[in-house]
Amino acid sequence: MQPILFFQICAGIGSGVLVIQLLLQLVGGGDVEDFDVDGGDLDVGDSDFQWLSLRTISSFLAIFGLVGWWGTAEEWGNPRTLGIASSAGFATMLVVAYLLSLQKKLHSQGNVKAENVVGLAARVYLKIPAEREGMGKITVLVQDRSMEYGALTAGAELPTGAQVRVVRMISANTFEVEPLD
Repeated sequence: MQPILFFQICAGIGSGVLVIQLLLQLVGGGDVEDFDVDGGDLDVGDSDFQWLSLRTISSFLAIFGLVGWWGTAEEWGNPRTLGIASSAGFATMLVVAYLLSLQKKLHSQGNVKAENVVGLAARVYLKIPAEREGMGKITVLVQDRSMEYGALTAGAELPTGAQVRVVRMISANTFEVEPLD
């Protein structure tokens, strides 16, 4: 096989896989990062920085093939072409892995965990009757969101606007509070 044909095949396979991944993402095909091998997932690690993935390998092949094709056309010689193409492909592979790790850090969960409210300061929104004789409401800033929950107190009545501390979770939407001294 001639070197130029080898590099063209590598460039075609790498670019083809990247284009297919792009098209699948555009039509809602999801992430094509995981694939199945004989009934088991091929997992290369759980860290955010995965240097060995379908995207990074495809990127390596595409750039390796293109640079190798160019080097062969410019008659650099086989060892020099292979070295430069491999270096360019590996550098591209690392850059793509780094960019994908940055993308994974953008992920955030929209759910507010009610148990994170315990221990936080809150403000009484609707007065809270004394000695658990009724329920009022509080507003609290949790996970960068202002949330409203039902509240009870074991002490004296807490008027609207009073500062309180959440001491315990009674249910997912109800908390026990005490005055904040």
